[in-house]
Amino acid sequence: RVLIFILTPPDVLNWTFMLAVMASLTMIVGNLFALIQDNVKRLIANICVADVGYNLVGITSVTALGLTGNLYFFLMGGITTALSFMVIGVASRYGFKTLEDFSGLGRKMPFVSIALVIAALSFAGVPPLGGFMAKYLVFTAAIQANMSWLAIIGVLTSVLQVAYLLRLVNYMYAKEPKDETVIKEPKRMLVPIFILVAAIIILGVYPQIVFNLIDPVINQLPLIP
Repeated sequence: RVLIFILTPPDVLNWTFMLAVMASLTMIVGNLFALIQDNVKRLIANICVADVGYNLVGITSVTALGLTGNLYFFLMGGITTALSFMVIGVASRYGFKTLEDFSGLGRKMPFVSIALVIAALSFAGVPPLGGFMAKYLVFTAAIQANMSWLAIIGVLTSVLQVAYLLRLVNYMYAKEPKDETVIKEPKRMLVPIFILVAAIIILGVYPQIVFNLIDPVINQLPLIP
């Protein structure tokens, strides 16, 4: 907001281009590092790095749509990240840390596994989850701001994201577990986990709930077309 108020249009063009470059590098580097991770917690941490880049895409447009997407992405990213680390925290208590450890997790911890799959799909931008609408908004804003190249990088890195997240899902459901013991999942942890799952689904299907809160704030900003 401070930048928008104090900078003149030529200055805005300069800093938005720098932000666009930063967004590109962050999306690329974050996803490449996630691709080579074997530790699931570090994999999610690198997705969070990439998400900073996606978030910056919305800011670079300096439009109402872009900033709406930025705030919506910030909210959905926070919810999805919280869900992911909560699930991984539960799994870690039972010794599941690497991709190999997650083999057959869908059979051993079915509810926790479903929650992690939903978080992964939201990170990847799969409809109708909240992550899809978040990416749709920021990429559309970039295209409207004549930064189609930035949107293309965003889409390509999202495809990469889908690939390595599907690898995680493959380990959880297609690989054989080390043993067939079904773990009793802690009910007290399942309650907040499924509240976050519900938020990802509901706010993805009905994003207007969030837009109604964001729009009055965005409309007060002196945006530069």
